[in-house]
Amino acid sequence: MRGFHVWGRSAKIAVTGCAMWIAGCGAAGGGEGAATNVGGTVNLASLPAAEVWVDGKPSGATPMAISLPEGPHEIVLKQNGFLEHRETCDVKSGSVAKIDAALDPIDVTDADTVRLVAASFGVTVDPFSAPEIH
Repeated sequence: MRGFHVWGRSAKIAVTGCAMWIAGCGAAGGGEGAATNVGGTVNLASLPAAEVWVDGKPSGATPMAISLPEGPHEIVLKQNGFLEHRETCDVKSGSVAKIDAALDPIDVTDADTVRLVAASFGVTVDPFSAPEIH
């Protein structure tokens, strides 16, 4: 990555609220021994795709990777017809976090929600009407 140097070390990062894995330690480019807060990366994915809000601000849509400064961040995934997914992610300098969310439908009888869920799995749902009762 531009502006970063890998030190060749690895560290296991333990963070509550986020699934983490081994990430290389890094420092901002600059003078010898410069160690500044470079933040980390959060990889986001959801089923179905959703709007991503970070700390109350719209930040894109899943799937995506976003660089955030070190510290806690509130991640919210939003999609019409589905419950919001909220998670606090404590980003560590040089780390990579992963958030995978399966959003829960609010109303599984709504035709648009059913089509959206089906499309997430590559399935097409043909519209149908309720039978007439005589």
